[in-house]
Amino acid sequence: MIHIYVDFILNSVLKAKDLDIPEKKEEITASDITQVKPDFIISSNHPKSNKAKWIIHKYGIFIWETDQKDIQKALDEIKVFIET
Repeated sequence: MIHIYVDFILNSVLKAKDLDIPEKKEEITASDITQVKPDFIISSNHPKSNKAKWIIHKYGIFIWETDQKDIQKALDEIKVFIET
């Protein structure tokens, strides 16, 4: 089963947006994401912050980087990858 936490992620990003340090924004967002314990994060890019990468890795979360804007197409990419 797949759960999509768009509002949760958006709220995490908004909470961090007022910070001046981009790496700190990523760390806060990564910490918030780990609270829901997802298996995948579908994103247009990986975090630049090494600490954010470590936070996500520590919880065994896989980041799927894609150019797809349509969530269903991104999920289809993951499905094809898993099935091969």
